[in-house]
Amino acid sequence: MRTPVPYLLAALMAKTATCTNAPIIGCTVEQAMWEVYLETGMMQLNGTYQQVKRQLQELRLAEPTEKPLDQQDYMKLTHLAKDTKPSYVPNPSCGPWQKARSTSALKAISDIHDLEDHIVPLADVRGQECVRYSCVEDASVWLCNTNPSTSAPRGFLWRFLPQKAMQIFNVCSWPGEPGITGRIDEVSGMNAGFTTAVLRQKCET
Repeated sequence: MRTPVPYLLAALMAKTATCTNAPIIGCTVEQAMWEVYLETGMMQLNGTYQQVKRQLQELRLAEPTEKPLDQQDYMKLTHLAKDTKPSYVPNPSCGPWQKARSTSALKAISDIHDLEDHIVPLADVRGQECVRYSCVEDASVWLCNTNPSTSAPRGFLWRFLPQKAMQIFNVCSWPGEPGITGRIDEVSGMNAGFTTAVLRQKCET
């Protein structure tokens, strides 16, 4: 007997409940939420981008995960990183946190840099919340809102988050250095504070 999709979704969403510590002291961790548009309609899923892809695969609504990143893929993505020229991104700080593997970090960043059209981030990031949007092996990409009275609208998030994460990679990765970590802290209009971070943090299954 086949299990109805709503029950499968509930089970999968429960599996992705996070116990990860926020990268910013005083902030709570919230799961990323996504709208997924399929021929059968729209559904909402929680978790990192990679967790959402796995949930869709378990529901047989997506193709199997692509092969692991090899050296040729890494070189292609490195060229993509160097060719990415954001309109405005503050300078990152590159330490002193634990470093993630550069190959994992670049894959985590490129995953959200080239989102499929049918997978759309849903929720705003409210005040004093951190959301992990992407994670590959030991590399996580975070967005934190450090002002308790403001929220980050969806358009702001996806116009700037991939650019800022890529800028962290560009500035904080060095030839011959296998690890990378970094963050961008900024204050925008009405004293809204945002932090984009690429950090070493093991992914949850």
